[in-house]
Amino acid sequence: MLKPLRITLVAFLFIPVFGIGQALNVPSFQTFYGGNPDHHLVGFSKRYSSGLGFTGLATISAIDPSSYSDKFFVGPSYTFSDNQNSKWSASIAPGIWTTGAIYNFPIYPLNYGFVSQVDYMLTEDYSIRLGLNFNREDNFSTGVVGFTYHLGETFFPTKLDSNLRKINLAFTYGGNVNGHVFLLETKLSNKLGFHAITLSDALHPSTSVRDSYYIGPAFFLEEAFLGPFDLSMSLGIYTYGLVYNFPGYPILPGSNIKLDYNWKERVAVSTGLIALPMDAKSYSYLGLCYSI
Repeated sequence: MLKPLRITLVAFLFIPVFGIGQALNVPSFQTFYGGNPDHHLVGFSKRYSSGLGFTGLATISAIDPSSYSDKFFVGPSYTFSDNQNSKWSASIAPGIWTTGAIYNFPIYPLNYGFVSQVDYMLTEDYSIRLGLNFNREDNFSTGVVGFTYHLGETFFPTKLDSNLRKINLAFTYGGNVNGHVFLLETKLSNKLGFHAITLSDALHPSTSVRDSYYIGPAFFLEEAFLGPFDLSMSLGIYTYGLVYNFPGYPILPGSNIKLDYNWKERVAVSTGLIALPMDAKSYSYLGLCYSI
């Protein structure tokens, strides 16, 4: 008579433990961006409901490469949060820093440090992010203010109206005081995409004109709390001299940040800043953006 009772008790003891184990393994994908005046940053993290996860980021100086050019971090993370009672959360990630993704290949200098951040949730999809990054070398320690975009349990949304085939292309032509800018945007359904830019550093063709070409993964912030404005940012690589550098093109880090004012349904007034830190140059532009 005792054996059935024991079996029943064991079953009831294991069911709640199994349920908790499943809850602790729900993943959450996030990407975060920052656009400080002196440097730009893009990162990615995967977290579980237990608080454990990992974080990776890349950041480059916006104008002056004397302090650093491009640097990268990766490491395990832990997040402190109470989403039911507070909109605040904090995380810390010890890990490894390196620099020079292109010019140090394939031997990278490694340094240890950690990345910390505090998030304040604005909506279910967005948070304001304050990040503090520390490294054993002083010139690697930085702070940045930006946004965290919550992708959910999958990197790409699974809604029927949000699939990979939903791609938006936008063409921007903008002039600056020293040349011309032509920008092509590609936006995927999860608000990520690419910036591709051609840039000339003179108003008219001449022997001194330098042509530059940039491409990088981008994040698009298009929400009601911004009103008629949209913000996008990307970190990527650029080269120059399509003719006179053939076939050995230099590959250098760069970044682009762009603000759109949605004037018409498919037309926006766009302004932005292209940063080429290894050349200690930046180009601002103002032009029109047409979405097809």
